[in-house]
Amino acid sequence: MKISSHPFPVLILVFSIVCALHAETAEEREFQQLKQKHAGTPAGASEMVDRQYRLALESLLRRVSTGAQPELTRQVQAELQATAGAQAATAPVKTSAAPATRAATQSELKKLFENSQWRAFEGLPNGKEKPGTFIFIKDGTCKGEGIGGKWAARRFWEIKTPGTLKLFVNNPEKKRDLPFVAMRVDFDGKTAKYDPTLGGEATGTFRLEYDQPIDRKK
Repeated sequence: MKISSHPFPVLILVFSIVCALHAETAEEREFQQLKQKHAGTPAGASEMVDRQYRLALESLLRRVSTGAQPELTRQVQAELQATAGAQAATAPVKTSAAPATRAATQSELKKLFENSQWRAFEGLPNGKEKPGTFIFIKDGTCKGEGIGGKWAARRFWEIKTPGTLKLFVNNPEKKRDLPFVAMRVDFDGKTAKYDPTLGGEATGTFRLEYDQPIDRKK
């Protein structure tokens, strides 16, 4: 049997293979570029460089988690976790002995938030923070003031897992498996910070600092 020596079928096949290999999304290209740029950072670079890298990853995570890119979402989340772990591993070791601490219980965390006011700090695209307040009521409701709509819309809160505060738009007691954002709580420091590695919806940077108790007479 004589095989055709015409070059066009071969060229079409090669072109199809090349296109398939390079059919990556803009977000995938951005992810690879971010990793390559950060990998080229000299060892011992400032904390600001690492912080900018994490902010860029969080911004990318917000976009890919709302689209049909579950594998890329997992990769970005894993990179965020790895970056946080690397930062902890390279942190200076204190020579002075520190007193042993224990993790706060779920009950202790609930009491910390019940009927309390917190200073809120919402991260802005320019790297600055917008201040506001967040009030937590014992009945599981909460209210944000002076902050963006995506955070002010969070009207309910709960602590079901030690160390994790969850904020909801709708009442989780009436319907389970609702979308939420998760914040990691530092009980001793009385602070909380949005952490995309805890699951839930991806959104911008946000943190809380304890301010004062509020009087809620029944």
